[in-house]
Amino acid sequence: QVTTFLSEHGVDLKVLRDPEGKTPSLYQLSTMPTSFLIGPDGKLLHVHPGFCEADEDDIEKLLERTLSKESRA
Repeated sequence: QVTTFLSEHGVDLKVLRDPEGKTPSLYQLSTMPTSFLIGPDGKLLHVHPGFCEADEDDIEKLLERTLSKESRA
């Protein structure tokens, strides 16, 4: 379902799945979903807990700023 959703919305990113549900406790996540933005150097750039459609504009701006910074580096 995730792959189909991303494809239908033109999203090209790597999605890691955890069918046994072990990851949230390993990383002490209290909110699902939690999104992580990781830079090309492997450093964690941003964590966004949960999802609300009202957050979409802020997330898009964050991604644009981050990509702009990365392209200048």
